[in-house]
Amino acid sequence: MAIVPLALRRFRRRLLSIDRSLALSPRPPVVGYTPQQRPVRDWPAVLRVRGRFDADSALRLTTWRGGGGDGLIDAAVTVRSARGSREFPLPCGLRWRHVALPLGGLIEPGRPGEVELLLSGRDAGALQLARVGLGRGWGRCGADLTPGVQGVSFPRSGHHVLVDTLRDYFGDALGYCEFAGGCGCRPCPDPRTNLQKDHDFDLGVPDDGRPFLVQFRHPLPALVSWYGFELRAAGVREGNEPVGQWRDFARAKLDFWRRWMMRWVLCAPRPRSATIAYERLCDDSAASLSAAIGLFIDPARIDAARVQAVARRARLRPLHRLSDFRHYDPAFFRELQSKVADEIRAAGLELMDL
Repeated sequence: MAIVPLALRRFRRRLLSIDRSLALSPRPPVVGYTPQQRPVRDWPAVLRVRGRFDADSALRLTTWRGGGGDGLIDAAVTVRSARGSREFPLPCGLRWRHVALPLGGLIEPGRPGEVELLLSGRDAGALQLARVGLGRGWGRCGADLTPGVQGVSFPRSGHHVLVDTLRDYFGDALGYCEFAGGCGCRPCPDPRTNLQKDHDFDLGVPDDGRPFLVQFRHPLPALVSWYGFELRAAGVREGNEPVGQWRDFARAKLDFWRRWMMRWVLCAPRPRSATIAYERLCDDSAASLSAAIGLFIDPARIDAARVQAVARRARLRPLHRLSDFRHYDPAFFRELQSKVADEIRAAGLELMDL
């Protein structure tokens, strides 16, 4: 009998838990970088930004949550200048890709100056502060856009690509939050949040009349991509795990796909929602983006030429062939697809030729 390494056994248990927490195991202390590439190793941290300020100048913090923690929880940023100070509480913590802080009243427009940032919070590990800099108009986060749009996406259905295109269209007017590894609240308590991401692993997202941005994908490529993501997150090289592990994962997640689809796609239409298949996002990016944009502004205000330009810049990955998957077995894939064939057709997708 083959001995399965302890790490793989633990990984297998993790994969088979559908409603597991998304937080990964802690990692060493936070390391962040200012524009001068000076490391920030402890929190609270003090950073200084110098530049020529305009009337609409704002500070932009670009952060990345690494693979081993939740960043700063209960975070706040205090900005100080010769004119005074202002505190910006961040109920969602410091995990977003971008945080915009308006500087009105703290700076003298048209003149060079310096502001000091004090970043504080409860350290949950693995935050990387990639950049702190100045910009124009970055203080509009959350303004003029519909607040509280709930993003519900099946894993590996192109959520972050769509969010990137929305940011390309709206700029930093779009306030974004993640439920898991973010505020942990449904809905997000930060009034600047226009869009919150949630995979709804527990099928517990309240269906309370808010606008919904729903994303899904054909189950077979979604499961293959999800499995590869989990392997990478656990530091396991694909092919070093038994094939039975993949099959157990696929069967469990296929059942979750069916239940998730019945709740969010194969259901009565919601009056304020956009439902986007990953396949359509790839084939007709402009139409998919327009459907999403229409949740945040009056559809009559959508700039079609801008949508086309943003769609051309979208970083959409081409669909991979399932036959390239290391554990590809046509008979097993046909078995999986046959179990949800009715749901696939009902969602407007085509059955795959396997």
